[in-house]
Amino acid sequence: MKHLSVSTLAFIFAVLQIFAHPYMVYGNLTTGDIKDTTEYTIMFYGDGGDGDLDSNIIANIKQIYKAKNISHKNVKVAIQYRFSRSAKLKDKKVFNETDSLKNEKKCNRYGSASCRFVLDKQKTFDFQIIGSRFGRNLDIDNPKHLTDFINWAKNECPAKHYVLILAGHGNGYVPHYNIPYSQQPPKSDIDKDLSRLSLISMVEGVRATGMHFDIIYWDACLMNTLECIYEQKDLADYLIVSTFNVPGKGGDYTTFINQLGSNIADATHLADTSFGNNESIEKALKKFCKATIAGWDNEKITYSDISVIKTSRLDYLGKVLARFTDKLIDAYQNGGEKVKQTIDKICRDNMWKVNARYPYYSFRIFTDYLSIKLPEYFPKAHHIQLISAMDYCFVSQEYSRNLRKNETTTGCSVLQCTKGYYTELTWTTWGEPYDASKHHFTISDDCMTFRFFNQQGDSCVGGTSVSKEEIFYNDGKCITIKNMKTDKTTKESNWGSSFNDTYKTLVFDKITGWSRWLEINDAPSLAFYSMNDVFKKGLKFYDYKKIEKAAEQGSTDAKYMLDWCTWKRYLKEKENN
Repeated sequence: MKHLSVSTLAFIFAVLQIFAHPYMVYGNLTTGDIKDTTEYTIMFYGDGGDGDLDSNIIANIKQIYKAKNISHKNVKVAIQYRFSRSAKLKDKKVFNETDSLKNEKKCNRYGSASCRFVLDKQKTFDFQIIGSRFGRNLDIDNPKHLTDFINWAKNECPAKHYVLILAGHGNGYVPHYNIPYSQQPPKSDIDKDLSRLSLISMVEGVRATGMHFDIIYWDACLMNTLECIYEQKDLADYLIVSTFNVPGKGGDYTTFINQLGSNIADATHLADTSFGNNESIEKALKKFCKATIAGWDNEKITYSDISVIKTSRLDYLGKVLARFTDKLIDAYQNGGEKVKQTIDKICRDNMWKVNARYPYYSFRIFTDYLSIKLPEYFPKAHHIQLISAMDYCFVSQEYSRNLRKNETTTGCSVLQCTKGYYTELTWTTWGEPYDASKHHFTISDDCMTFRFFNQQGDSCVGGTSVSKEEIFYNDGKCITIKNMKTDKTTKESNWGSSFNDTYKTLVFDKITGWSRWLEINDAPSLAFYSMNDVFKKGLKFYDYKKIEKAAEQGSTDAKYMLDWCTWKRYLKEKENN
């Protein structure tokens, strides 16, 4: 038998090793590598909002690169980002390329594309997105895409603790935006580009992974509704959410990474069953929220907030909310005409809407008014118990300067309906954006148009008005009105589901039965009154002079002036009582 040379034996051994460990052939380029376990992995899932948010979210991602080296050693970041359409990228000048031909190529290359990569501090965002595209026209509302990303990120960046960040447009919870994805009709590529991640799709996508997150952070508007937080209460230990709109600037991601990275020594398992642990991580999250609000204050943001909710405390609050809902319904149905009229008046005149478009209202202010006006049904002791249970859920609540100035504590918002229907208002703006230092404004008698004027002069320089109203009924009917002054219904259709198959399936409704109230309340406030009814009945609820005076005293967002005088009245009554 011929003896094999030493070099031949070495070659055979190397080949056997390759077959025994096939993934070694590709080194770091394959998911078959054995990866080190880090302390935290952040999974960042975002989209550009059809051009509205690309520049801001890309800036947020670039903030992550600026975090300290030690923080990046302890915190890995896996990113999936969907760019807006190429035309929007050009229009918004997202890439800031001075060479027009180079800019056009870049916009065409990344328009509607999704990119996925693990952030490397030694590189740049612009470098890392090269070759990271893996799809085009992906529907971000499809829960399967979120599931796939989470599974990929966990495999690429195994960790002791996981954080999920959802960056993009948020719209809280309204039934017509939260029809299960499997029940939605097929979408065109344009429709996919315009899609947003709904609460229901997010929950379905996360549950399919079987993961429980330490933190879920919605860097998106309006996600601090009772409906939203209860739907996610079993998905994470902490939720970071906002009741009002989130500025395009978004969160302070450098601080977020550095706070997590510096928290390693004390960060053990975050699950809290004793209501007293995890002071270190909570301290880190508080610092992040304060830094974020400080950044927004520098840009003179008027109505914004950010809160941290500890989900382990929501079960107790749910029991208190259920008792409150039962009491509200009993008072409304069985308390007599005077009690019903009082509740009607509160709903009509004293509700604070947290957004001009969607029917979300401060739950806390609603309960405050009930306690003030009907103490025999909502005694002070019970009200304190309710507010204490709500406040106990918050690790941190930070508000922008104007809200702090008025000592505002709104807590969570909640959906309000009239006999089971709610409205969504589309606002159209023109001319210059409103600036309190430069402009004063007037409000039309129907409260649907704001016109902005220079401080010196009578020429109109801009404004905003309601261009469309959509009315969604609990049985599935939808009415769209575009010419409200003539009370002309331009379209009657079906929104695709019903309250029974959407709202009544929510965790929040199963705990509290809030839908019972939505279906019997028949006293709308202006903000969710059908606007054609305002014209028909000649209804006027507001003292416009008070609104304008309030604006002069510090309010800078005209769309929220609909409810500003209500808030001022509330503060005055609270002082008197």
